[in-house]
Amino acid sequence: MRVGKILFLFLVLISLGFAANSQRNYSALLIDDKYFDAYELFQKKKYGTAQPIFIEIIEELKGFDTEILVNSEYYSALCSVYLFNEDAEHRLYQFINNHPESMKTRNAIWELAKFLYKSKDYRTAIIYFEKVDRIILSPEEKGEFFFKRGYSYFMRKDYEKASQSFYEIKDLDTDYSGPATYYYAYIAYTQENYETALKGFKKLENDDNFKAIVPYYILQILYGQEKYDEIVRMGPQLLENAIPGRKAEVAKFVGDAFYQLDDYSGAKTYLELYKESAKSISREDKYQMGFMYYKLGEFENAIPLFQSMGGKKDELGQNAYYLLADCYLKIGDKAQAGQAFFTASNMEFDDDIREDAMFNYAKITYELAFSPFNETIQAFEKYIELYPHSPKIDEAYQYLVMAFQNTKNYKMALESLEKILNKNDKVKEAYQRIAFYRGLELYNDLKFEEALELFEIALSQGEYEPTLYARCFYWEAETLYRMKDYQAALESYNEFLISPGAYSLGEYKLAHYNIAYCYFDLDKFNDASRWFRKYIDQVEHTQTQFNKRIDKAPTRQLRRHDVVQLEPTVATRTSETLPGVGTLPGVGTMLTQQVVVYYIDVYRRQAQVQCPLPGDCD
Repeated sequence: MRVGKILFLFLVLISLGFAANSQRNYSALLIDDKYFDAYELFQKKKYGTAQPIFIEIIEELKGFDTEILVNSEYYSALCSVYLFNEDAEHRLYQFINNHPESMKTRNAIWELAKFLYKSKDYRTAIIYFEKVDRIILSPEEKGEFFFKRGYSYFMRKDYEKASQSFYEIKDLDTDYSGPATYYYAYIAYTQENYETALKGFKKLENDDNFKAIVPYYILQILYGQEKYDEIVRMGPQLLENAIPGRKAEVAKFVGDAFYQLDDYSGAKTYLELYKESAKSISREDKYQMGFMYYKLGEFENAIPLFQSMGGKKDELGQNAYYLLADCYLKIGDKAQAGQAFFTASNMEFDDDIREDAMFNYAKITYELAFSPFNETIQAFEKYIELYPHSPKIDEAYQYLVMAFQNTKNYKMALESLEKILNKNDKVKEAYQRIAFYRGLELYNDLKFEEALELFEIALSQGEYEPTLYARCFYWEAETLYRMKDYQAALESYNEFLISPGAYSLGEYKLAHYNIAYCYFDLDKFNDASRWFRKYIDQVEHTQTQFNKRIDKAPTRQLRRHDVVQLEPTVATRTSETLPGVGTLPGVGTMLTQQVVVYYIDVYRRQAQVQCPLPGDCD
């Protein structure tokens, strides 16, 4: 009996164990079926239907470490990715962190990198792209990997690494090779590596995705390479097919290519189209168009463009003012030209332009005479000082000389002349003339010492104009006489008499008279008598001419008492020393009153007529 019970219990236990195992196998079979159903739906891209089943399996297998659980978590995360669910990133991160040893973790990293790329989180995407195991990627996925990693670097402005990624696939046959080639060429273009960029863009000329845009880059590259001939060949056709938003840009490049080839007529069509199409044009554009009109001789069109650039002091502005001045000259408006040259000459960006502008300003100032004389002098002085070795230096001196000669403001002219350190012959000639006339002004103002200094300066410049040089000696002598330096005056009078050209001067005859009086004041009466006679011999034999000469001579008055006392002597001496005096026209009046009086004075001195007390000779 006891044995039978034991056997029954054993059988019951066996049956119970079998039943429990059967139940577990049945549950596993159910989960397997769910997983395969969900996976089949996933494969059919029915992610919305598949994901809840994967989630149900995950819930049922909590606490178990099975492959189905791992796979369900992976595919559930991918469903969120493909459904653009908000939890997609979280599920991928969670899977990668929870199952670092799983084979599917490598795929999860790749999927996370793509998801972050699609979310435009390029900084984080780069981190996971760098973790991707490229061994697991198919050839097409490798193309996607290199492009998206490269683009992420591109968006982070790491162009070097971006270019390296694009380079890996640009020459392969993948869906991403075209875009990779485009960005690789674009990076080369931005880095002015034009040959590489041009090669890349030309590969895309027949690519449907890029053939509409790459011609514009090719045009810009050709411009950067200064291949203007190619631009003028391809540009007009490109302009015909250009979209409205690109017309201004293309017209600008084509017009500028003609401009660079000095084909200003060709440039005009396109640059005018550019001006009409563009919303606004830069200062550089205005200058270019102004210069184009200038070269075409359309000065009226060039002037407003150059004028519109005013106000900014830079090299472009200096050029604009210089050309503006020349435009005004071409249309005959010298006053406006002078102002523009003056502005250009006050800018120091281009010294060649500054030099020429300064010269032309000074020249126009002289020609128009719209400013005080000294302003013209100052302009030329400044030019000569700054550009002493200029090819135009001789012409500048010539204008300076003419300016000095045309003025009667000898004082200011002289001050300007004295600032010129290195005087050539033309300046010395002007210096001599101006010093002489300034000396005369000072002589008339009774400033004899200053006058003498200027006469000496005039003589020191050289013998440029014989008659002027001779007159310098004469008036030096006159000044010395007034200063009572009779001996020095005699020397200068004598230098005058022997100077070339002196004989033709009115001062020549008067010099004899003045020499006589120098001897008279030196008490050398015999010499004085001899020179008075020479003077009489020099006098013309007509009343009018004689009076003209005598009127210019300095007069001396003999006191009445002396004349009365010496009249008998005079009568005798005159007939002895001046035979034929009575036959000269006017002798009874002017000659008797002037020269004969001096003879009386000479003889009075020889007879040592004295007036012992004041008033005795009155």
